[in-house]
Amino acid sequence: SQPPFTSLYIKLLTKFNKFMCVKPIMEQKIKTTIKYIIDYIELIEIHDSKINQTLLEQKTENNIFTKLIKENKKYEGLGTIFSLFYINKFIDNDMFIKFIIKTIQQVSDYIEWEPCTNDVLEKYINVLIGLLEHGYHTLIKSVDYETKLTLQMKIEHILSSKKIEMRIKYNLQNLYDDLKAGKRK
Repeated sequence: SQPPFTSLYIKLLTKFNKFMCVKPIMEQKIKTTIKYIIDYIELIEIHDSKINQTLLEQKTENNIFTKLIKENKKYEGLGTIFSLFYINKFIDNDMFIKFIIKTIQQVSDYIEWEPCTNDVLEKYINVLIGLLEHGYHTLIKSVDYETKLTLQMKIEHILSSKKIEMRIKYNLQNLYDDLKAGKRK
């Protein structure tokens, strides 16, 4: 479930991006938003542990997502925005694939880390769900078999973990099964 502002934001950017006079401004806004998404996700563990409050405050001071994301389920919106940037051709295949793989790697790395909390895992997995739910079908049509297989194997590896609470794993498993069967578009 994406936040209501997400699709409106993308529609607004798409409309404005058609005008050559604002295109450079829109491209910069999109780059900034992508940077904020990536930075915010990289700080998930710091948010959870509150290890370094000064670093957290410095890195999130101007990040709009600090004010928007107050619960774990909303992390899905970060993946959704990134996917919609991809679907609407604001970012290319390579950038989208790299971000999916990086997010999968963050989940995998965190699963191996001790102590591993389901609260942090849920945030990472919700980002991944947002990415897959909206951008996967567009991506899968444009990548080679090896890339598809790599993505499937990495997601299956996450799903095989015993550390992920069933409630969290269920959402990802359901989405993954639907995507493999071609039921979501």
